[in-house]
Amino acid sequence: MEKTKEIRANFQEVYSRFQNNIRQRNEATDSIKKKELQVVIDSLEEKVLEPIYVKQTLIWLDFVKENPQSFVSIYRLLTTTKSRVALPFMDQQVQLYNQLSEKIKKSPIGINVKENLQNYSESNIGAQAPDFTLKDYQNKIIKLSDFKGKYVLLDFWASWCIPCLEEFPALKEHYQKYSPHLEIIGISRDEDLEKWRRALSKYEVNRWKQVSLVENKDKNVEKTYFVSAIPVKVLINPEGKIIARWRGYSKESSKELEELLKQFLHD
Repeated sequence: MEKTKEIRANFQEVYSRFQNNIRQRNEATDSIKKKELQVVIDSLEEKVLEPIYVKQTLIWLDFVKENPQSFVSIYRLLTTTKSRVALPFMDQQVQLYNQLSEKIKKSPIGINVKENLQNYSESNIGAQAPDFTLKDYQNKIIKLSDFKGKYVLLDFWASWCIPCLEEFPALKEHYQKYSPHLEIIGISRDEDLEKWRRALSKYEVNRWKQVSLVENKDKNVEKTYFVSAIPVKVLINPEGKIIARWRGYSKESSKELEELLKQFLHD
């Protein structure tokens, strides 16, 4: 309990700084200032916040392990199964869930946790990509299974997500180089449809498929693909199997995507 209190105190102080920098970034009109603030935000998240999240996650998982008969345990798993930082411990969470009492597993929260774990398993590397049908920005219906025979890159993004925007130049190069053997489907979280449409034009990403979850009134695709935070990219092979996925944006992940596309789609 004392460890949890200490973690919460540290978290609240850092999170306040984190949110303040996000607010300043969103209000900044100078692009250089925006980038400088984004560097601070990324550093806080990676070097300070994520270690705190991991510590809290491990404490919660230890609690579940020691208290398989407690309903508090299923609430802990409900949080961790939705957490990006808890992904490395997903196998452990499956084992902990299986050790819970049947009464807890059959509760509404228990069923929710089971669904989260199932979505993780079914959208992981090696799984058959879950199919979906959505309306794109041109009001055309697109179905994932219609693209079998091609490599498909799902790009979960939003116009307010700076790391999402940073990878657009590379995605445009990939699309220009490997189309028509590569299809990209952008899936946006934008709540403001006008801002979303302006972003499509501004960043010239309307050259490939783009859909809005709000416009489709359907966020199940995020749930199905276990997307809790953006950006997330999922690479699907011509047989419809997931062969790679990335959470967040980094030069390393961008390079890995580039190398995979070269490997599979070389001239």
